[in-house]
Amino acid sequence: MGSVKNLAELKTQCLNKNNDYYIALNGGLRSSKNITYNSTTDRWHIHNEIDNTYDVFNGDEDFKEKYPLFFAALKMGAIIKYR
Repeated sequence: MGSVKNLAELKTQCLNKNNDYYIALNGGLRSSKNITYNSTTDRWHIHNEIDNTYDVFNGDEDFKEKYPLFFAALKMGAIIKYR
């Protein structure tokens, strides 16, 4: 599919619907995520498929503060949309 360029693009893609992404890791590995952005509540919902955990972030700043590795991967072009 292609890498996500920035948070605004991710938000548009995830607006009130589930989308599947992965973070490209070293050695060809990947970390799969199911991401939704709820515009009514301004919440990000992330399902981490590797360990079946679920995170909810209250707005963009909460997301950035609590999940800095995701944003490092976003900056590097390592967030890839699939499906």
